[in-house]
Amino acid sequence: VLPTAAASTASGEQAGKMGKVDPALKDDLWTVHKDYRLKIYDLHVEKAGAVITVLENHQCDVSGLNTVLGEINSQRDPLKDALENRDRDALKTVNKELKDLWQEFRRGVRDSIRACAGIQSREEPVEQAEA
Repeated sequence: VLPTAAASTASGEQAGKMGKVDPALKDDLWTVHKDYRLKIYDLHVEKAGAVITVLENHQCDVSGLNTVLGEINSQRDPLKDALENRDRDALKTVNKELKDLWQEFRRGVRDSIRACAGIQSREEPVEQAEA
């Protein structure tokens, strides 16, 4: 996230308190922010692939995980474009989509591990034992 001093506000309130921020400073901060976000994104995707590999090695079903990771991968270009264009609205949209996809991926990992271990998922109804 950009430092508050470099973030533009609609009301100009921050600029009034801090004085005018040097445009070169804003450019440099956006560049650092973009590089950081893309490196973290790539690292997360790489580690998610490693989790899938581990689950595959233990004969767990990962088909759903591969699908979700594919959707996550498809968000890299929109993320990069939003960062390069400094488009805060597009960035919010991509961030929301990625947040939802990562949550889905985590649920999928949990469900895959439970299925491999023979543990019933909370979403599945529990059959009542007959007395």
